[in-house]
This record gives sequence, structure tokens and C-alpha cells, in this order.
Amino acid sequence: DWRGRGLGGLAGAPDPVPVIPQLILDSNAALVVGLGAVGSRVAVALASLGCEVVATSRSARRVETRRLDAVRGVVATITVHPAASLERLLADAAIVVLCLPLSPETKSLFGQAEFDAMRPDAVLVNVARGPVVDQAALIEAIDQRKIASYASDVWYHYPADWAQAASCAPCRDADGRAVDLPPDLTLLSPHRGGAIGIPEVEDRRIDAIAAALRRAADLGVETGLATPPIGLVDIASGY
Repeated sequence: DWRGRGLGGLAGAPDPVPVIPQLILDSNAALVVGLGAVGSRVAVALASLGCEVVATSRSARRVETRRLDAVRGVVATITVHPAASLERLLADAAIVVLCLPLSPETKSLFGQAEFDAMRPDAVLVNVARGPVVDQAALIEAIDQRKIASYASDVWYHYPADWAQAASCAPCRDADGRAVDLPPDLTLLSPHRGGAIGIPEVEDRRIDAIAAALRRAADLGVETGLATPPIGLVDIASGY
């Protein structure tokens, strides 16, 4: 369907010509929420595309500047704020990307107050976990056009078996009924970010496990497994 392309010169085109909403990344403000391994790569990628990138991090105690080189040969310097600054930073961001782990601390972290703080022309992208965003607040924000669009690779409901895989509604209301999200405001994908089943990715998983075991053997279990890119699990934090 080419009608949203803005082809006003075509015979029979209406006036004004409908144009699909678009967002220019260059010089626009982007906020990355969570600056772990995934968030760092997202921040570098956005900076490489010309965005003015800021981030929040649980480990930041004050506003600081960090040099990120999470992507081979690409370096970005961004401003990092404490996690408590999230609501204030949302007011300026055209692109918000959630890159948080799911834990008791982050469940429903993004709720009505956060949607209310966003720009109405902003885009929210969730590559964290579904429940990081409060489902009721998300549905309300989309229904009331509080944001321009929502893109997500992660959800609230997943198929329990192969029979459900063809039609498992990612969002459901309090009665368990499927909630249809409007296609003009949402971009949905079925948790493909892990690239499960791709031979190259599975080879990398095996290489990472082998490297971690070698470090554990050489340095001891605690020191070896705490050496990047592998980190120790903090039971209290949930990841």
C-alpha cells in the first residue's frame, strides 16, 4: 500500500495527501532505560544514527558521563542519570527504549505516571520484559493516544504449548479475554530478540559457556564467572 508514502503528484490523489507518521532519528532525543549489556548496545546504536542519547542506570548515584564501546569499533559518550530520574527525563525524549531485566523492583516500573510524562509524539520500545510496563496503563495510553506508538518484542502471555503458538494473545484483560492493540499505533513481534534456533547464535552460546568455564578453571569459580562478559547473579536483585 503506497498511499501513505505522500505521493501527492499521482492522479486522483486526495488533498491533503495522507502520510504515514515518520520519526527522524538524527538530532532527536533518545532515552535508554537500563544500561546493561543490551542497553549499552542500544545506546551506541542510537548514538551512531545521530540521536542525542541519555540513559538511566541502577548503578548511577549521580549524573555522570560514560564512554561506551559495546559494539566493535564504535564508541559513544553518553550522559547517565540515576534510575530515579526516569520520569523527569521522559518529558524530553522522542524515543524511549526499555532494556531492563524483570525483577520485583522493575515490575510495572513503567505505569500511568510515566506515560503521562511522555511526549505525545514519542515512541516507546520494549525489549526488556512485558511486565516492566504495566499492562492496564499501556492499554489506556494507546487508547487515549498519550504516545505516538508502542513497539514490543516481549509480552505478558506466552503460548504454553505448540497448539497455542498460532494464536496466543499477548495482552488480555482482567477476564482473560484478548485485547486487540491497534495496528496503526503498535508494532509487535513474538519475542524474536533471543534469535533462538539460529545456528550462529547457538554456536555463540556454546563459545560463551566454554569461555566462562575456562575462566572459572583458571581464576576460580567466583572470580572467573564475575569476569565480563559473564557476571554473577545477584539473588536479591533478581538477576
